[in-house]
Amino acid sequence: MAAETETKTGIKNADEIITLALAYGLTVTVETTDRETLTSHLVRFAIPVPVAYAGTELGRAIAGDTLTMLWTKSTRKGARGRLEDATVWSATDSRKVRTVRLLTAGVEHMGRDAQKYARDAAPLPEDVVDAPHAVFVDGRQVHKGIPAARVRMIVSNRRFAGRLVHQDDENAICSDSRRYVPVQPTPAEETPAPADERKHVRTVDGGTPEIIPTRDALAEINTAMMEGKHDVREMSAARSSARIVYKDPARGTVKLRPATAEGLSPRRPRPAAEVLAADPIPAGASVLEGMPGRKITREELRTPGDVLIHTDYVVQLRNSGAWILPNHDDHADITRGSVAIVLRRMLDDAPGRARTTLDTDGTVYVSNGRQAVRYIPAARIADRSADFCPGCGTPYATNGDGPCAQVHAAEQRAADADRIRAQAALETRAYNVRLEAQQLATNQVIEERARESLAAVLHQAAGEGKAGFVFHTNHLAVRLRGVNSYGEEWPLLTEALQLHLEHYGWFVEPAQCHGVRITPGGDVAEIVREGQRRSVDTAHAQAVAELAQV
Repeated sequence: MAAETETKTGIKNADEIITLALAYGLTVTVETTDRETLTSHLVRFAIPVPVAYAGTELGRAIAGDTLTMLWTKSTRKGARGRLEDATVWSATDSRKVRTVRLLTAGVEHMGRDAQKYARDAAPLPEDVVDAPHAVFVDGRQVHKGIPAARVRMIVSNRRFAGRLVHQDDENAICSDSRRYVPVQPTPAEETPAPADERKHVRTVDGGTPEIIPTRDALAEINTAMMEGKHDVREMSAARSSARIVYKDPARGTVKLRPATAEGLSPRRPRPAAEVLAADPIPAGASVLEGMPGRKITREELRTPGDVLIHTDYVVQLRNSGAWILPNHDDHADITRGSVAIVLRRMLDDAPGRARTTLDTDGTVYVSNGRQAVRYIPAARIADRSADFCPGCGTPYATNGDGPCAQVHAAEQRAADADRIRAQAALETRAYNVRLEAQQLATNQVIEERARESLAAVLHQAAGEGKAGFVFHTNHLAVRLRGVNSYGEEWPLLTEALQLHLEHYGWFVEPAQCHGVRITPGGDVAEIVREGQRRSVDTAHAQAVAELAQV
């Protein structure tokens, strides 16, 4: 009788190999057949095919890599399991395995391959949509509003562990039976087009990028991996991007990557003044905190042509909260290669602190917390010429080595912004002083009411050589504690004071430092009004005293 059972055989050596395969994430099936005198277990190991490779030549090759082993065990008492047969299968051949040690090595080899395929096909944490996610388990929603940062952590952990995870056409992250779906619709410019309408960018030897259908790009990648691999000298691929170095110099080095919305429908050039004055950094935020766009990693900058799609840029420096052009003798134009050098150097000099991003319009931002620069694609500026300053429009040949006239206007705007911020800070400080004074006056009223309550039960304040209660009052809280005649903490008296106050309707809780913290019960509106009146009277008296000294 044959049946599919749990992934255990009851044979120690076989179960150890099965446990190892499950730890690597391999697919394990066990078919058990019971006879009168013998029980056999047919165990199959297979590599899970990533969704990105399904239906491709590579996917079929992965599915063909399997390992099968047959174990038997007599039904007699004390019988031991025996390995009868084991075979390693691939898409092109097969071979027998005779020992448990070789079986273990074969499973480890398949496990490492499975982890590599899973990492290569998995999405990056940056691919997760920046929106709350709903969690579905087997099609049933179990959570909603999971932060995007948590989903990115899940993707990062599964990539590191070599576990299968993929992103479907709805930008949902799929992991085993779980599906993390963004609850907010993706903006139209970021929504993936249907598979037959998607485009790729193909670049040969760093030349002019060419827009081709995605199916043609994937076909070239699959060919280079499989039947055409003898024509390839070097290749690296991740998801749907690849770099292929062909042996034939005429075919050169080909780079393939998905086309972005910016690349498919580039924006029309705008006047230089409008482009240079635009500032997406939020008011009051630093460039390091507020730079827009997706993060550029250090690994991406190894091949800058894949991330910096423009060949020429205009540089702007951050100065006093505004973007300015460099001096005329430095020129504002810079090439893609020079931009990549600056980005790599900034990230290498301040690892963990420096950050660089790529905005949707192609602008690149970089900052290390002290300095900030942005690089605007020259193609975004209408009638741009490298011989003229984009700010003032004067030719570099005759305008000298001073700053651009635009800098003076930027400095004036920065000075106005500093003045506004200083005035706002002064008003905030004055408000905080008034608020603290009102809170102190209110807590002083609370202390007076508490003294009256304690006096009603014949408790007395502490004095020199006399035990009693002590209040500690500031603008944050009113604290009470009991002390003995030596001025030392007396917990028993503090507990008695707490019981009396609670009897009269006060809220009492342990204080963080010492004693207890007290709050009046019931309606405290009268106490607050009395505190406001006292704080106003105190402020009025201080103003009169200051006028008298003038």
